[in-house]
Amino acid sequence: MSYDLYFRSAPGKPEFSHTDFLGYFKNKAHYKLSKTQAWYNNENTGVYFSFDYEGKTSPDDEVDDELGPVIFNMNYARPHVFANEAAIEIKEFIETFGLGILDTQIDGMNETYSTPGFMQGWNQGNMMGIAAFAGKGSQGAPLTLPHADLERYWRWNRLRDSLQKKVGDGVFVPRVSFCQDQGQVKSFVVWTDGIPILIPKVDAVVLVRKNIPSFISRSVPSEPVISLVSYKQVEPFLDAKELATALDVPYKCSKPLVSCQP
Repeated sequence: MSYDLYFRSAPGKPEFSHTDFLGYFKNKAHYKLSKTQAWYNNENTGVYFSFDYEGKTSPDDEVDDELGPVIFNMNYARPHVFANEAAIEIKEFIETFGLGILDTQIDGMNETYSTPGFMQGWNQGNMMGIAAFAGKGSQGAPLTLPHADLERYWRWNRLRDSLQKKVGDGVFVPRVSFCQDQGQVKSFVVWTDGIPILIPKVDAVVLVRKNIPSFISRSVPSEPVISLVSYKQVEPFLDAKELATALDVPYKCSKPLVSCQP
């Protein structure tokens, strides 16, 4: 099950071409471009979807693109932040070329795109997709996180690269990842060798010792030593002052010269 949204040239606008498609997606971040598909995959956030070109690729082509030469596709049964991220990309694509749309969803938008309309249509279909997924029985109910927590982690991961550039190579900005613990989803980051780090509030921190000698043997481990601790256990090693990203995600910095050893 998936959400489909078609794009076509608006009245009075130039016809959208294959050249337009290739030129637009060629150098955009997180896209892998082929002749007829722009595949979006953000490794920081885990969000993925595609724009597919179904129009003419040469003047001699005979194609039925009545619905529109470009179709956006995103799977259902996904976290709502998939739609948050997709809405940013869709809006920019439409505004660049002044495109109209064809929304085939039940109670879909008219020919004019709006972000609230897209979010409503996708969320409605996504709830149906989640219900169908849960109804398969063998896989059980989907694992979930509170809406606000999931959105906060998504915003952190989405800005991770820009924050890393801002603080430079001397400080690490970790990706928030997720694991299952006793039937619940837990968030965590990885902190290696006590390096300077920025940490948002998460459930747990994975401490990894690779190149730091232990206090007892004074030897570097032949294999990484890994420990899982709670955020509260790590918090004393972080500055008391809380900062925030451009998207208002709070985080703390590790104290200078900290060496966290499992």
